Amino acid sequence: MNGLTREPPSESILSTSTSSGSPPITQITFPACRPPALGRSLAAFYTQDDDPTINGSADANFLASLIKTHIDSIRTAVLAAYSGAKFELRWPFDVNFSTCYYTPDVPYPQGGRLNRAVNLPSQYLSQSGSGLDRLKLEALSWGSTYRNFTNVQAAIAFPVTAPGSWPVTATAYLVPWFNGGCPWIMEYRYSTNQSVPLICLWAFDHLCLFGWPVPLPSENGGKMFL
Repeated sequence: MNGLTREPPSESILSTSTSSGSPPITQITFPACRPPALGRSLAAFYTQDDDPTINGSADANFLASLIKTHIDSIRTAVLAAYSGAKFELRWPFDVNFSTCYYTPDVPYPQGGRLNRAVNLPSQYLSQSGSGLDRLKLEALSWGSTYRNFTNVQAAIAFPVTAPGSWPVTATAYLVPWFNGGCPWIMEYRYSTNQSVPLICLWAFDHLCLFGWPVPLPSENGGKMFL
């Protein structure tokens, strides 16, 4: 990877023997990662909610910079072949929620501090200087699984809410309607009321599978968040 070098193994997970008659679990060894930009081994992160501010956030910022460098390299290569190409970043707000979110009936956490710090380089908080033409937000689980309209509203508003400063005209939102309980009409209507210029629905085959109404509704009604 860019900016990374490998050192001899420095961390191991060593299991104990299993019950009689079962083979022992193999020792797993992780080679150290020593980015030249840090001048030391990268901090070890184990969960999506690990503290990204360790070492003054240097490690998390370095990981975010790798994402930015990767996207920049793709954009440069595409522009070399298609000079008029436009670029959209589709960013999952739920997966990168600032805290681990779960409910008693759906105990599968979404988001976490480390995810949030690493997966959106700070350069993408505004369109200026980002190299992007549009920021599309998705948060499929808020409506399809957790039924949390407050989080849906936060996702739709994220690009234009501080510290974000995108013009609403350069934003888009992806609405889930892939299960029978999706309150997608509320998400669709809220997006239109917030002047989001491009609203996509995930996915087209579900239009046919569930027989969703066409043309799309223009009045209140339909599935509700509970």
